[in-house]
Amino acid sequence: MDNAITVKDVSKVYHIYDNPKDKLKEVLSWSGKKYYREFHALHGVSLDVKRGETLGIIGRNGSGKSTLLKIICGIMKPTSGEIKTLGRISAILELGTGFNPLFTGRENVYLSGALMGFTKEEMDERYPAIESFADIGSFIDQHVRTYSSGMYVRLAFACAVNVDPDILVVDEAISVGDVFFASKCFRKMNEFQEQGKTIIIVSHSTDTIQRNCERTAFLDGGRLLRLGESKDVVNFYLERTLLGGEKAATQAEETAASPKKTKKKDAVAEDIDKLNIPDNCESRPNYNKNEFRYGNLNAYINNYSMTDKEGREVFSVSSGETMSFKFEVVFRELVEQPVYGFAIKTKEGVAVYGINTLFEGIKVKPGKPGDKVIVEFKPTINLVAGDYFITAGVAELSKESALPVDRRYDLVLLHVSPVNKSFGVADLFSKVDVHSGSLSDEKFVREKS
Repeated sequence: MDNAITVKDVSKVYHIYDNPKDKLKEVLSWSGKKYYREFHALHGVSLDVKRGETLGIIGRNGSGKSTLLKIICGIMKPTSGEIKTLGRISAILELGTGFNPLFTGRENVYLSGALMGFTKEEMDERYPAIESFADIGSFIDQHVRTYSSGMYVRLAFACAVNVDPDILVVDEAISVGDVFFASKCFRKMNEFQEQGKTIIIVSHSTDTIQRNCERTAFLDGGRLLRLGESKDVVNFYLERTLLGGEKAATQAEETAASPKKTKKKDAVAEDIDKLNIPDNCESRPNYNKNEFRYGNLNAYINNYSMTDKEGREVFSVSSGETMSFKFEVVFRELVEQPVYGFAIKTKEGVAVYGINTLFEGIKVKPGKPGDKVIVEFKPTINLVAGDYFITAGVAELSKESALPVDRRYDLVLLHVSPVNKSFGVADLFSKVDVHSGSLSDEKFVREKS
């Protein structure tokens, strides 16, 4: 399969002047003195995007995501490195990029088309579809500077997807619009995927990334720290951003330096071996040996069980059945404010349900060294038939955030057996009734104002 995009050792360096006058001083300087300091937005980034692939890009603010997209789209030149693209690129970048605020929406549609190489006649053919998709009414003839962020995104996305691009680049734009427009955008992107078009999505929503992208790239500090299957990269991203600290930074640098040595059963395997921490989970039914685990290990999850409402151990449950999931926590150090959590995810890593003791307002006693506790969750499994994963975790509440103590993502495989032929993710057990009649003849109870 040919590459639609090839990024080879791309770096971008900005010159930062502390005072506007310094730039003039530098120009007039006979000695060649530099008055700027360098800011490296990208450091030697290399990646390929195959034709027909949907690639996700994640990272914290300031990690270099938008800079990389602008270079890929040809808006900005790299300081060094090489970019190759195959086909027409259409992009929805950060707000304010691409439109002239002094032009009307209609004028910007034609401006956008001209920048992509379309003639006025060709844009005349595409204009009705763009106007219909944007659905901003008479505002199409108002100056763009008067638009709300949602209206701006509507028009920008409509322009981008209705010019038959080979490559679509979306930079966090869909999250700005309302839920109905977002649904329309995702349907359009699904159409593009079916047509074999190449898509790059930048988003802070890990669910969006995992649901739509085969592979994901994680940028941090201008460096590509991980590129691979979306689920694995998102787990690494969460570990990096939530755990933080010197250890995470070291692991990230090692990953960047040796990308071929990134496959690891869990993030704390070496610590578990050094501390001689037992783990009875590995011998339990439905244990997932490919779980993803991290934390400071001041306490650790040592065992778990799944039982039905009768207390019998189960390996699968039926849709609509209530089950009990218990896990044992052993404390090595003092954890003053422990938080216990439980979540269920799809095979793709998309969360379908999550809860913890903090959200439930449950007061939890401090855990002292040597203490053992059993945590129990009793969910009703209103899921359609299929395979899911259970995540269990322990965190410690601090003034600023919850510090991961032992988080075991996808610890247990949960198989849900069918009781009907419903499809999707959630089983709502809808009752169906068909009878003759007309809604205009029915009386509805309306709440009195």
